[in-house]
Amino acid sequence: MASKFQNRLVGTVILVAIGVIVLPGLLDGKKKHYKEEFAAIPLVPKPGDQQDNDLVPPVTQPLTGHTTTAPGTATTPPGGENTDTDTPVNSANTTGQSSANTQPPSQQTQQQAQNDATARQQEEARQKQAQQARQQAEREASQAQARAQRLASEAAAKAKAKQAQAEKERQRALEALNDQPATQPSAPAAETKADAPTGQAYVIQLGALKNAAKVTEIVTELRASGFRAYSIPATPVQGQINRIQVGPDNSKSRLQSQIEQLKSKTGLSGVVRPYTVR
Repeated sequence: MASKFQNRLVGTVILVAIGVIVLPGLLDGKKKHYKEEFAAIPLVPKPGDQQDNDLVPPVTQPLTGHTTTAPGTATTPPGGENTDTDTPVNSANTTGQSSANTQPPSQQTQQQAQNDATARQQEEARQKQAQQARQQAEREASQAQARAQRLASEAAAKAKAKQAQAEKERQRALEALNDQPATQPSAPAAETKADAPTGQAYVIQLGALKNAAKVTEIVTELRASGFRAYSIPATPVQGQINRIQVGPDNSKSRLQSQIEQLKSKTGLSGVVRPYTVR
């Protein structure tokens, strides 16, 4: 008996427990569960975001597409459908877009100022580099011009010195050439005057030349060969007629015999003329 009673008691307890758990759900019917969605709004806006204040219309401006209702009443759109479940989703999307597109004006101004400063610094750096390159080119051009002028001056100085040296050598040679006949013809003239024959005398006139150097050369050569040669004038003058004579001698035939010998030495054909003391 005890075991049957215990079994019935346990079965009754189980049925009551099932009824307590299941019956309230069956009696209440189908319930609607609402879930509110919240969007996390950062305390400090990120760069590039816009403030929500820019998206909120003024107080005096009615919200587009919404009707003002009393507190505690539900808002029903023209179709008669309840949009309470859609409102949190739309507000969440709007909040996400606002947080993504909002940025404080002060940060925008600072960013723009930084960009302007960077661009200005880059432009100044480019201008400075261009100016330095232009100055470097000007310095190189001035250095090249100064180098060219220095080389030209050195070349002109060398040419001038060379010309002066050549002129000095030519002058020295001319002086030596002029000094040679000036010292030598005086002796033959004195000898001629000292040895001048008395009575009728003759001389051989070899030629008359305007080249003073050639006259001096012929006279020097004949004297070296033993002939009594001289020139008139005694010092040959360049550009004027300078006569070359050999003698004098009293024997005309002796002078005539010397003409061929003189011609072989000088290439000049002499003529015997009467000698006149000058």
